Amino acid sequence: MGKYEPVMAIAGGIGLVSFAFLINKVYKTQNTTSLDEIWLLGNFIAMILNLFYGIVNNAYGIYLPSILFLLGTGYLIYVKLKNKYINKSENK
Repeated sequence: MGKYEPVMAIAGGIGLVSFAFLINKVYKTQNTTSLDEIWLLGNFIAMILNLFYGIVNNAYGIYLPSILFLLGTGYLIYVKLKNKYINKSENK
């Protein structure tokens, strides 16, 4: 365990709480127009790299927040793609 690993775990927890509000809003409204695809992709890649860093350095406090951020970002990407491509093709 790293010297300041608990601080990283706390930061991840705080980030997850704030991220949960975004996920909840998107879940209720299904509106992702304000979420740019580049931001979603960048966030997804950043969380994969963050998880990789945690695995390589045995920083267990990084695992759970990174995995939850990945799942949340994956959900946002799914809703974005569903609204942008699938719903448009169904309306034709």
